[in-house]
This record gives sequence, structure tokens and C-alpha cells, in this order.
Amino acid sequence: MALLDSDILIAFLRGREEAAAALRRVSKGRVSTISAFELYRGAWRARTPKAAVFTVGKLLHRFHLVPFDEECALQAGRIDAALHERGEEIGIQDVMIAATAIARGEALISRNEEHFRRVPGLKLVGW
Repeated sequence: MALLDSDILIAFLRGREEAAAALRRVSKGRVSTISAFELYRGAWRARTPKAAVFTVGKLLHRFHLVPFDEECALQAGRIDAALHERGEEIGIQDVMIAATAIARGEALISRNEEHFRRVPGLKLVGW
């Protein structure tokens, strides 16, 4: 199984065929509740928020949502401290998404190599 980053889901919602093709190749993809937050945040900021929130909800119901729990918090603290020590900090939501993948022993499917390649112990798969 693999955890889907927000970027592939956002690209799918924007109608990008390459994202749709990548999602078709992923069997049993899962989504962090942190990515769900990122999608809903964007939806509530859209020109037509109610329609956008409905669309996001419809998409997310196709996947199993993985909660950010205590093990994820432990991993996120470790990752953030390691990145801080190296002066390579990334956004806290990306830290939390990476931590969820690591805590669950899953690869993260993302194109955000700039941030995620810095995370020690994360298996990153491009789409």
C-alpha cells in the first residue's frame, strides 16, 4: 500500500490526465488526514466553496483515510528535529504527511521531491 500526497489529488481535481492515470495504477491508495485537511482548506477558499467541498469529499470517499495519531506525532517530531538540525526545514504539513507514511511503513506517492527527499527514512515514489 502507499500513501497519496496532496499533490496527486489536487492535480486529479484540476483535471490532469497524468494524475488520473497515476491514480488508476495505484491499488489500495490511502490518504493522510493531513492531506484531507489541505484539500478541504483549498476547497473552502474556492470561488464556489460548497461545490468544491462536495467534490473533495466525493474524491476522499474513494480512499481509506489514515489518521494522524500518536505514532505519527512521534515520527513528525523526529523528522522535524532532524531537518532543523541540518537547516533543511520543510512545511509542517509535509512533515506530518511524511511522518504518517513512515509510521505506517508505506511509501509516499508525490512529485514534491524538493521537500520529501530531505526526509530521513521516507520511501518516495514519483507519479
